[in-house]
Amino acid sequence: MDRVSWYDEVGLCNKLSALGGKAAYFRLASVERDEDRSITSATVTIIGGSGYRLPTEAGWEHACRAGTTMPYHFGSSLNGREANVNGNWPYGTETIGPTLGQTKAVGSYGNFANAFGLNDMQGNVWTR
Repeated sequence: MDRVSWYDEVGLCNKLSALGGKAAYFRLASVERDEDRSITSATVTIIGGSGYRLPTEAGWEHACRAGTTMPYHFGSSLNGREANVNGNWPYGTETIGPTLGQTKAVGSYGNFANAFGLNDMQGNVWTR
């Protein structure tokens, strides 16, 4: 999924928490929305309920690396063959790889699921 704001993700966490009978982890106030009802701005406070939340940077890193100590769960280099990234700017190698310029379905790099079974933890969307 792309074109979803961080605020929309926080709102989804609150909705999932409510559906599961859990106390919201976030409080949203002063919510502003655009024409398609996406949240464009809000005041977000962490209230620390038992509900769903977005991962911290450390939590995301743990899920991404899946217990490895290398830069990526699949090794030390990345050039667009292992994940949907801009292959013109390789990391850990001089070999330039593909640049798709669009998202792909999750799991398109099927041989690269990590030890936790997660796919596409690197790349696939670009944020501004």
